[in-house]
Amino acid sequence: MGLRNVTYLAMITPKLTRKPKKPWKLILDTFKGVATLLDDVILGKKFAKEAVNLYQVQDGRWRRRWGTRKYGIEIEGETEIVGAGIYTASDGSQKIVAVGGTGTAYVSANGGGSWSELTGITFDTDAERYWFEQAGGYLLICNGKDYLTRFDGSTLTRYTAIDTPTGLAGVRNVLTSGSYHNYYKVTALNTVGETPASTEIDVTTNKERDTWDADSDERVDLSWTAVPGAAKYQVYYSTQSGEQVLLAETDTNSYEDDASAVPNPFIVAPDFDTTGAPKFSMVRKSSTRLVGIDPENHPNTVFFSGTGQYLGYFADAYGGGWVKLDEGSGETVQFVGHFRSGKGDPAATILTKTQEGTGSIWQLQFIAQELYGITFIIPVPSQIVGSVGTNAPGAVIEARDSLFFPNKRGVFGLNNKENVTNILSTTEFSGNIRPSVRDLLDMDKMAGYWYDSKLIFSASEGGGENDIIFGFDTERNQWFWKWTIGFRQFFEYTDSDGTTRLIGVPTTGAHLTEIGDYIQGDDGEAFQTSYISGLIPIDKDETLFAKVIEAMLVLGRPKGSITFEIFGIGKKGDFGLIASKQVSGGLTANEFWTGLLGEITLKDEEDAPVTYTQASVKTVKRIRKTMNAIQFRVSSNSAEAEYTILKIQADGFYKPTRTPSSWRN
Repeated sequence: MGLRNVTYLAMITPKLTRKPKKPWKLILDTFKGVATLLDDVILGKKFAKEAVNLYQVQDGRWRRRWGTRKYGIEIEGETEIVGAGIYTASDGSQKIVAVGGTGTAYVSANGGGSWSELTGITFDTDAERYWFEQAGGYLLICNGKDYLTRFDGSTLTRYTAIDTPTGLAGVRNVLTSGSYHNYYKVTALNTVGETPASTEIDVTTNKERDTWDADSDERVDLSWTAVPGAAKYQVYYSTQSGEQVLLAETDTNSYEDDASAVPNPFIVAPDFDTTGAPKFSMVRKSSTRLVGIDPENHPNTVFFSGTGQYLGYFADAYGGGWVKLDEGSGETVQFVGHFRSGKGDPAATILTKTQEGTGSIWQLQFIAQELYGITFIIPVPSQIVGSVGTNAPGAVIEARDSLFFPNKRGVFGLNNKENVTNILSTTEFSGNIRPSVRDLLDMDKMAGYWYDSKLIFSASEGGGENDIIFGFDTERNQWFWKWTIGFRQFFEYTDSDGTTRLIGVPTTGAHLTEIGDYIQGDDGEAFQTSYISGLIPIDKDETLFAKVIEAMLVLGRPKGSITFEIFGIGKKGDFGLIASKQVSGGLTANEFWTGLLGEITLKDEEDAPVTYTQASVKTVKRIRKTMNAIQFRVSSNSAEAEYTILKIQADGFYKPTRTPSSWRN
């Protein structure tokens, strides 16, 4: 049997190739501020879960906050400063006036380099907040406890109240007793204001006042006890008890009412004293007048002064007066300032509070009226519909054609309603940090200031004195929360060399504090900084994992010791610290890795020391862990530490992984 021809085909086995790994990359280089409203698992890449002692620069990059240091010297014999303000002389030079905890006032002409006691006037030590306003060549000082005090550049003086007139009596001349009632009251005036009206008297006559004949000497002769310090007196009249309106003015303690004077129905007899200028908690210059509030004694009343030579004179005889807002509404006046109406007209603006934390906003405009040749002012208050007020008067900030203010429900802004002309409205813009704002305590002690395009608020988290600062960056429309330092008050002071500094009144210590980005630490002491990103999922599909190979931190001009930490959810489904790296002038690093039994072990990292002098410095941390979500933290705790977070990124590849058993239990 012959052999068959058999052709053998070679079996060629193709070379197997691995399926390419799908790369995974995460880049954080756009930052949106802090959002305490959101849980860190839904923050996403742009919001920060935490940004302690940081603020945003360079397109939103996070940077170490401003430092602080003592400014000037301490005031000898004092343990604290409760308030301070600036007096500006006609030549532009400035002096600092400060009130110590003992109630004594001091002045410094060299930025707190030396303090001189201002004698003759002391302040109530129960006063918790001071307000300073310069007007008419004086620095006016208010605290809600004392009569208005003023500083003229060298000495303190205080408005002094005078007594209410007593002994008012009326005698008929020619007229006889009858059935027609004539009710009179009288007040005394000094060069500042007017006393409350005296006790009412009723002089009955046999003829109605309008029919008295002056040529026949039909009149009522009034007299009262002279008041020491009175410059003149005003007589009020009505045919109804308790409804007296202004009748006449006299320089002596007597007046003959012959019915020739016409009662002014727009000026009623006052029931409070302005001769010491009320015990204002706040007084502000609005257009050409002073406008003030005294919530402790007059919760619904706004006082206003005359203009020109009568600036600071609060009686109607000088063009001043008072007006009640919505008496009996439960609202209490808290803040007064100069703003505008929806149409852009200047208007005194008053913020109130209510117990539930809302309140409202009122605006006060002044209309001149003439009656029988006499010009007088009618104050016209109006309430902004749908507005809310404040319970933190010291934290109201006027900036960028808006009024910004906190209350128990958040931080609000007053400005023109979008796409609607001539209408002002209030809008909350603190949604991202609303829970944090609502947790604040003792908001009546809050302080606010506009500086470097930022709304800066100092408040209390722990209760009592202010212990934090937070703010809103109006250039980036983002919140920063929080700086671990607090102040009672902020102001700016210009040194003799022309340098303007941001100054804070600290909550402890008889010294002022300078605040600036050029200062490291707090009085040379370290403060901790901490940036924590959101917990960022590897993918929108929450079941996907990635093998994260390394993470990179890019810092701008770092100094001192800085820590870079990576946290995340691993393949077992648990959250923890994955790796950490210490960045400093001589770079050292430690790596944390998880052993077979889940223990965390310290592993050496062989990285060469690097000296950082560049504007941008990159540091890489190898990770090599399978992760479902990742989170980053950059922190420091040294006085010389300084850095800007320019970018954070991580690289790896997607890795098919079974969902952890802990998720399925």
